[in-house]
Amino acid sequence: MDGAHRLADFSRTADMHRTEAQVSRLRPKQNLPLRFCFRLKTLTIYTRALSFFNGELLFMSNQIQIGDSAPDFTLPDTDLKLRNLKEFLGKKVVLAFFVGAFTSTCTKEMCEFRDSMARLIDLNAQVVGISVNDPFSNKAFSEKNRLPFPILSDYKREIIQKYGLAFPDFAGLEGYIVAKRSIFILDKDGTVRYVWVSDNPAVEPNYDEIQKALERIK
Repeated sequence: MDGAHRLADFSRTADMHRTEAQVSRLRPKQNLPLRFCFRLKTLTIYTRALSFFNGELLFMSNQIQIGDSAPDFTLPDTDLKLRNLKEFLGKKVVLAFFVGAFTSTCTKEMCEFRDSMARLIDLNAQVVGISVNDPFSNKAFSEKNRLPFPILSDYKREIIQKYGLAFPDFAGLEGYIVAKRSIFILDKDGTVRYVWVSDNPAVEPNYDEIQKALERIK
């Protein structure tokens, strides 16, 4: 097991113990149930803990980490065709979650990937853009910017929840949830090898760092 895997496993174990301590402290006063679901798979422990106090979310599991298997998904593309993560595996995959179609930073980001396609192809990498926009908005966005890679629609917000990327009340709009700008690089088997997530929607990823991460994956 390499250093990245050991660090990821240590972080998950620490999060598990912190969660148990936090929820346990609430039980004597509120008589809240303590529920943990543990799943052991290839020496990796995934913790999912959820507790509510007076209707407020107290804790939710962390986002996907290096060494995890990327959660599967099936989402519609700009032609309403359902696309599954598995169809992109077999090569390196760059999952690029973005905030919204036609916003300035997202346009710059997707166009940067478009302009880097020759190098990405040389690295045997497939870019997949994902936003919460409907497929029709994504189609107009993709066509206007001549994007040569799939743009998928997580209009139900289910996948950004799976990946721990929900950005609530975006732009001060109560109840409006978008994806945090983020990059997940997967190897050909679907294992996460690189993670970058930003809480600032105006920040772009480091494109040189992404290419270097792809170069390191054999």
